[in-house]
Amino acid sequence: MGGIVLVVVVVAVIVIAVRKRQAAASPYAVARPSPGLGTDVQRSPLEDKLDDWVAADLIGADQADAVLAYELEHAPVRSSRVPLVAEAVGYIGSGLVLAAAALLVGNRWESMSTPGRIASLAVPTIVAGVAGWWTGRSEEPALQRLGSVLWLMAVVGVAGLAGEVWVDAIHDGDPPDHHAALFIGSITLAAAAPAWWIRRVELQQLGFFAATIATVLGVIDTIAASQGRNISPLAAGYVLAVLGVLWLAASLVDRLPPALLANLLGSALILVSAQFVRVDNDHAGLWLGLLASIALMAVGVARYQLEVLLVGTVGLFQWTPQIALFYLEDTLGTEVTLFVIGTLLIVLAGVFTRLYPRVVARRRGRTSPAHEGGSEKPRGRPEGGARPSPGPAARPSPTASAR
Repeated sequence: MGGIVLVVVVVAVIVIAVRKRQAAASPYAVARPSPGLGTDVQRSPLEDKLDDWVAADLIGADQADAVLAYELEHAPVRSSRVPLVAEAVGYIGSGLVLAAAALLVGNRWESMSTPGRIASLAVPTIVAGVAGWWTGRSEEPALQRLGSVLWLMAVVGVAGLAGEVWVDAIHDGDPPDHHAALFIGSITLAAAAPAWWIRRVELQQLGFFAATIATVLGVIDTIAASQGRNISPLAAGYVLAVLGVLWLAASLVDRLPPALLANLLGSALILVSAQFVRVDNDHAGLWLGLLASIALMAVGVARYQLEVLLVGTVGLFQWTPQIALFYLEDTLGTEVTLFVIGTLLIVLAGVFTRLYPRVVARRRGRTSPAHEGGSEKPRGRPEGGARPSPGPAARPSPTASAR
């Protein structure tokens, strides 16, 4: 499981780098104001207005693109007044201060009373939340990023505070074996969900995602406890797989921004869930991982989502050797099994090599309709598209009309 998570992180870095290079190569990204880390590029009122004009057949799609390109080229670029190096050093210094404070409180934790422990967690949590709200409202990108970090720290503080209340305030240091995950997860989710709703950036979605997983696992744990048993990895794996599918589906229909991180989190959770299933059932876990990987690749190709395709490919390279070793090693021997695995990986590499350029090209909107065997709608146009532009020759100019 750790290997999948590590590779997914690498995939995330690669996809983000590819996205940045694509944006840099686009004529519309030359002078587009930077929205700051974690903020999706929002459509401008001009883009919406041009779409309306094209839909009303007042101008053609090419003319709308030319107007938008001109306006973006001459738009002022908002740059950060805080150097990136200074921002990084500031985060490092803040981390050291927080580490010192944690050690100071940790060394005295056992001797502190329950109200003192709650206060030591509540005060910095409130300070982080208020400071995050204040700094996040600034137009300075560095302060926006700081506000996002502070709000994530506040969510972590809420989780720690809920855990302390559960252990010491409610159960006087002797908590039960069950129900803790539901209590802590639901309280954390109550803080993380509004934070993401207000500020829909990567760090807030990450907190929302973690709190959702904790809450869902807490519900399963509570149900299992009501039946007098512990939560099984098999049940946890299947529920996490469903949660991953729902997370990815919500992202694909534009209900869970930022979409890039949501696609990665949902896809990765689906793959990780198969590892949980395999703890109780090797056959179910192996085939769930393989089928999930194939499904993710299919979704990535069908929806032109590069990150989903990459995560599915990672899963396919992860699960195919495991299945071959599990089913073939005792029958064919280690040498033949390794040969089969190597052949399969080469085939998979060839398949990915054919799929990758197609998905990248379709994401950029540069694939011709003839190549795909279908029609291609202009990007950024309303559903239903615009009628073909009559062109300058088919529409009389205002001067000609006056004559």
